[in-house]
Amino acid sequence: MEIEEEYKEICGSIATCQENNRSFTLKNAIDFVKVKIDGVVFPKGDKTTRCDYLFLKEEEQQRIIEIFVELKGKDVEKAVKQLEQSIEMFAQSNKRYAFAVVTNVSTQFNTLIQKKTKEFKQKKHADLKVRSKAVLCDYHTDTNTLSISQ
Repeated sequence: MEIEEEYKEICGSIATCQENNRSFTLKNAIDFVKVKIDGVVFPKGDKTTRCDYLFLKEEEQQRIIEIFVELKGKDVEKAVKQLEQSIEMFAQSNKRYAFAVVTNVSTQFNTLIQKKTKEFKQKKHADLKVRSKAVLCDYHTDTNTLSISQ
């Protein structure tokens, strides 16, 4: 599914999204675009399963990296499902990251997270990360990769 230009917000050096005390921040975000999927691309009330945000970077009209973000309460399983569906709908790049930022990561979800991390890598060609409350990432232009700051 193609994203209309009207939904793309150009990022500065730092891009962020937040909801209910959960946040995702991307440093070195120049040339990235932020798209609010939930509530904008798909209006409120639409029943399509999707994540909250997509950050992407394009060169010569080709996506070179995509970062899917779901800011969720406690339901890790639902957050992962929303990321999966969004990747299926929107992914165009070979470099994909998926972040579920939840209230807290309970040990009861460890097996699910391990299984889904492996599945995302193999089937979705994406790095899945589940973190609690806040994520701060650095984008590395030289390698077109992300690292998580602590």
